[in-house]
Amino acid sequence: MINQLFRIAFRKLKSGYSVINVLGLTISLSFACLLALWIMHDTRTDRFHPGSENIFLVGSEFKYSSETVKGPSTPGPLADALKAENPEIQQTTRFVKVPMPLTVKVGDQVFIESSIASIDSTFFELFGFKLVQGSPSSVLRQSREIILSERMARKYFGNENPMGKSLLVMGEMPLTVCGVFEDLPDNTQFEFDMAFPYDVLKTVNPYAEQWNASGTNTWVKLNPGVDAKAFSEKIKNTINNHTSNNNQDIHLIGINDFYYDQSYAPGYTKKGNFQYVRLLFAVTLFILLIAAVNFVNLNTAMASQRFKEIGLKKVLGSDHRSVALQFLGESFAVALIATIASWGLTIVLLPIMESVVGFNMGLGQFFSDLISVSLILTVIMGVIGGAYPSFFLASKPIVAVFKDPTKNLPGRFSLEKALVVVQFSIAIFLIAGTLLISKQMSFLKQKDLGFDKAQVALIKTNPELSGMFSMFKSEMKQSGLIENVSCIDLFPSYLDNWTSSIDWEGKDATTKVSIAGNWVDPSFLETMGIGLLAGRDFLPDSKADRQTGFIINKKAQELMNVKDAAGKSFSYQGRKGIIIGVMDDAQFQSLHTTCSPRVLTLVESPAEYPQIFAGGTVIVRIAKGKTTEARQILEKWFAEHHIAAPLELHFLDQEYAAMYVRETRMSRIFSIFSLLCILISCMGVFILNAFYALKKSKEIAVRRINGAQISSVFVGMVEYLLRWVAVALVISVLPSYFLLHKWLENFAYKTTLSWWIFALAGVLALGIALLTVSWQSWQAATRNPVEALRYE
Repeated sequence: MINQLFRIAFRKLKSGYSVINVLGLTISLSFACLLALWIMHDTRTDRFHPGSENIFLVGSEFKYSSETVKGPSTPGPLADALKAENPEIQQTTRFVKVPMPLTVKVGDQVFIESSIASIDSTFFELFGFKLVQGSPSSVLRQSREIILSERMARKYFGNENPMGKSLLVMGEMPLTVCGVFEDLPDNTQFEFDMAFPYDVLKTVNPYAEQWNASGTNTWVKLNPGVDAKAFSEKIKNTINNHTSNNNQDIHLIGINDFYYDQSYAPGYTKKGNFQYVRLLFAVTLFILLIAAVNFVNLNTAMASQRFKEIGLKKVLGSDHRSVALQFLGESFAVALIATIASWGLTIVLLPIMESVVGFNMGLGQFFSDLISVSLILTVIMGVIGGAYPSFFLASKPIVAVFKDPTKNLPGRFSLEKALVVVQFSIAIFLIAGTLLISKQMSFLKQKDLGFDKAQVALIKTNPELSGMFSMFKSEMKQSGLIENVSCIDLFPSYLDNWTSSIDWEGKDATTKVSIAGNWVDPSFLETMGIGLLAGRDFLPDSKADRQTGFIINKKAQELMNVKDAAGKSFSYQGRKGIIIGVMDDAQFQSLHTTCSPRVLTLVESPAEYPQIFAGGTVIVRIAKGKTTEARQILEKWFAEHHIAAPLELHFLDQEYAAMYVRETRMSRIFSIFSLLCILISCMGVFILNAFYALKKSKEIAVRRINGAQISSVFVGMVEYLLRWVAVALVISVLPSYFLLHKWLENFAYKTTLSWWIFALAGVLALGIALLTVSWQSWQAATRNPVEALRYE
């Protein structure tokens, strides 16, 4: 029986329409598999750690006068305090991603590396990352050790054993390789290729061991059976119990929940967005739904050619059940053939998909799940593809099926028409989504950030450059190729995790506020193109400004709840002074979040504070059209002054473009899959229109004989389909508006959801449908009437 069904299925493939049917289903299932891989990859992020359900980030809440802001960072000493005070905790560890590239010298070679972290020795005990060399209980136990990924070990030492080898970091810090870990998988929040002990961070960043400064990710693993919610409430006031000048409460958030929680300020780990998972899931369902619609429609339409076959079987004794089982079996066989073909197509398309999304999707890791899901879909497709045709045909009386088959095709309104409406409703939504994503991306690129990011290059500081900064600045400005030069301790677009408490004149004594701050030289605002709203800029060579001057942004002034902050007393990190100016808000972070409050303090040169500027940045504004010449003069200056670290320029506009890589990927995916859905819909419409032309063939012939114009016949044929596409447009507008509006809520700054997006989507859908059926409709309208009426 099964062999017979497969033979019939393969025999049916000889029909051109059957090939289109199987091809459409194969393509749909293949692309659905690719999207399912992406969804599984993302939703299982960090679930491979043993006991991942007991791993939590210690999040913080900063309570301001008008709002509460959640962040992933806490004071450095918190981890040890939590472990010492709470027996419910099995292990703690700290994690800080080094925010700027560092120089790494191996032998005579100098590398600039940006994927570096500072962690506790317990990191590999708490998390499940595998070590190739060394053991979790022994690595990073000494303060001058470093652990490398397999990728970095090969890069530095080739096939040699890296254990015990020495690296020179930042030109002055010798570290010994104590272990090698497997390259981190793509479905983890953590991104680093080498790590040194947290104690090293404390030597270059004094705030890392202060209770009133937050910049460390603290992770805990609870003992099995501990009530995380109750324990989170228990430790809520731990920070406030250790310092009087802070406003931080803490809480626990699960490692998987934190990955998707968008309410937290940006941190050291990469974040997911569950809205995108929902969107991908919806697109996957849409593809499968369109494929199912096509499968049902085409099976039903092709079944109309088999009325006499079914009638003959009924005459010979076949009952309703056997006829229904035959169609269900054939449908299942075709679905299985398409499914098996889709597996091969998925493997072929996977490298292309991975190049689009930018990561390894882990086919090997999820292969068995993918096969299981595919087989379930095969059964579903087989059932829904055969159920309606089997009912439609098997229920016809014997006399009816021997009459003209075209009379048995669907009439004025049918399931086929309803399914066409569903198909094009989905297609219109996807077209509208593609247009909106493109509009939002354009908005983000054109949004005024409060500073001028064009022609700005960032250079990582190093001891030699810091010591000669004043000379460098003077000579570069005199070159005529560089308009201005400045420096900052940590450029906020990289990471913005360190905050410290502030105080000001008129502040309520019960109010505790912490904000982010930066050390800058006097040219920072001018170099970045940031405007002043009140007061003045820092003065060069001003001892008073260096000792007591502060500049805050508009957001900080609003946080202080004062109308004119300039001239008021102010303190930051225990340093007292006055606010000399209020600058405009500069959106250094992604536009997914609002601008954060910020304070600037003055330094003449990075050499004044070598520890603070160990990860600092020199900012260079290049004259318009002089990028190549400016790079050459910078390289020449580095060579002449024997700067050990190679020059590596990071252009600010490119850094900001990288913040929206997820949206760029989604835009590509949406465009690709919108096109796919439309293509599959057109396949179905093409065949349905052919069968509609068959049903109307005699009517058209009679009208032609009676003098009807070809144009009127053609318009009537086209109008039949376009009517239902127009219905699809009306039906899809409201749900599309709701879903796309929800997507826009992911952005703190967003474009408008304009009416023309839906109008254009509808016009495009109508145009595509018209192109699809025009050729067939014209053929039907111009066909010789004699051919249709020959046997009448």
